[in-house]
Amino acid sequence: MTQQQQLSELLQQEIQLLDRLMQSLEREYDSLQQRDPEVLEPAVKEKQRDVIALEKVSRERKSLLDTMLGGDSSKLDVAGVLKEDNQLTRLWTQLTSKALQCKDRNRMNGAVVEALSRTVGQALDVIQGKQEATAAAGINDQSGHAVAGAVKHSLTQV
Repeated sequence: MTQQQQLSELLQQEIQLLDRLMQSLEREYDSLQQRDPEVLEPAVKEKQRDVIALEKVSRERKSLLDTMLGGDSSKLDVAGVLKEDNQLTRLWTQLTSKALQCKDRNRMNGAVVEALSRTVGQALDVIQGKQEATAAAGINDQSGHAVAGAVKHSLTQV
């Protein structure tokens, strides 16, 4: 098998793994929206498994490219290898597009987690009698707790 054929196979594997990762990210997003920890835990484990598999194949691809390019697979050198083969160019384009889609979905999931964390932090503040007027304005620290310096309300006053 030629190095180009090996590279083609590795790129195809990465694309399949990215498709699987996207499905895992979508399941994670759905479980976050449902706020169902019993569904979230397996979705996160699945995502972690997919990321580990993807990293392994990516390292294999980088190693092969290093071999093909004499030890340095910089972006410019990779572009030269890909230009020589239309199939490799198509696969690389597909790979980068799917990787960006996964990155965007993962960011969305992170935003949902952050919003849920903020909501939980605010609820804890209310329960503990630490709710502050600034919390209503959305002024919170990174953990989602109200910023100090305003009037405190107990749970019975809210």
